[in-house]
Amino acid sequence: EKMNLDNLTKIVQHEINAIAQVNKLKSLCCQLSITAKDYSTIINISPNLISQKNLGGSYDTIILEVSEDNSVYHSPLEIFNLIMESKKISPNTKLNYKRTKELLIEFAPLASYQDIDKRFIRAFEIYLTRKNLCANTILKYLKCLKRALRLAQQTGQIKETIEELFSLTVTKAEIIRKESLTPHELNKLQEYLISNFTNMESDYREALSAFLFSCYTGIRYSDICQLTYADMKRIKNKRWLIFTMQKTKQKVYVPLDQIFGGRALKIMRLFHRTRGKLFYLPSNAKCNRVIKRVYKNQQIGKKNISFHTGRHTAATLLLFYKIPLTTIQSILGHTHITTTEIYAEQNEATIYNSIKGVKFKEFI
Repeated sequence: EKMNLDNLTKIVQHEINAIAQVNKLKSLCCQLSITAKDYSTIINISPNLISQKNLGGSYDTIILEVSEDNSVYHSPLEIFNLIMESKKISPNTKLNYKRTKELLIEFAPLASYQDIDKRFIRAFEIYLTRKNLCANTILKYLKCLKRALRLAQQTGQIKETIEELFSLTVTKAEIIRKESLTPHELNKLQEYLISNFTNMESDYREALSAFLFSCYTGIRYSDICQLTYADMKRIKNKRWLIFTMQKTKQKVYVPLDQIFGGRALKIMRLFHRTRGKLFYLPSNAKCNRVIKRVYKNQQIGKKNISFHTGRHTAATLLLFYKIPLTTIQSILGHTHITTTEIYAEQNEATIYNSIKGVKFKEFI
C-alpha cells in the first residue's frame, strides 16, 4: 500500500537527521550520476530533504517549507494580470494594460524574464513603431510595461534597473496643442443650450450641459459622471463642490459661487434637481459626438473639440484672468505644478492680457 506523503516525509526526516545518512544519500546521487532534484523525483520527496543542512532546533523542520524557487510570477505576462485585477486603477487604465499585454503576446509570446533586457525593450519599441502608432501611444504602452517590470524587479525576477532596461528607447513625446474655447464661444454654446433646453433629446441636454459645467469647473468626464448633490457643501454661506478625483485620488475644492461668476450653478439649476447625480451622462464617445455636432452645426468655430476640452478651457481661462498657477493646480487637482503648466499653456489671449496693464515708460 502506498504510503502518504506526510508519513513518508516524517520517516525520511528522521532518517536524514544523522550526518552519515545524509552523506550516504548524497554519495548515492553521485554514483548514479543524477542530481538531488532528480533523485528526489524518483523517490517522491522534496529535494530540500537531501540537500538540507541540520542546524538543530526549529530550523530543521521549518527549512523544509522554504522553496528555493523565489518566483512570484512565472512569466512577465502574469504581472499584467495582477495589475489589471487591482481595484486601484481606472477602467481606462486597465484597458491600457490589457492592450499592452496583447501587444507583448504578438511580439514575443514565449518571452521569459531571462529574455528581457535593454535590447528586448528597444525591439518592442521598434515593433510598436512599425505598427504606425503615434509617439504618445507608444510611450503609453512603454509606460505600462515599465510599471510591470518594476514589480518584477521588486520580487527579484529582473536584476537590471528600469533605467538600464529602457536606456535604448528613443521615442519622444509629441507636444500637442490642446484646444480651448474662448468666452465668446462659451457664450454661444450656453445660449444655444438655454434656448433649446426643453426641446433637446435627453442625451444631448445632459452631454452639452455637463460639457459647459466642465468648462466652468475644470472637472473631467469620469468625475462628473460620479458627482452628486451630496458633494455640494456650504462653507461660510458659499457653495463648494468637494470630492475626491478618481484618477489621482486628490481631494478637490471648487468654489461654485465664485468661479466664472457662478455659471456652473446656473447650468445645474436648469434641471431643477436637488438630489441624486448632477448629470446622467451617456458614454464619453457619445458626449464627444454631441459636443462636436452642436459646435459645428451652430458654426461656433473650427476647432477639433472633445469633452476634455472643457477641462483645458477652464485652466486656460483661469490663467487668462490672472489666477495664480498654484490656485489653478488646486482646482484641477493636479499633483504636480508642471501638469498645470501644460494645461494652461500660454496663448495669444493670455499673453496680451498679461502685459496690457504694463506701461513701458522708458520706451514711450
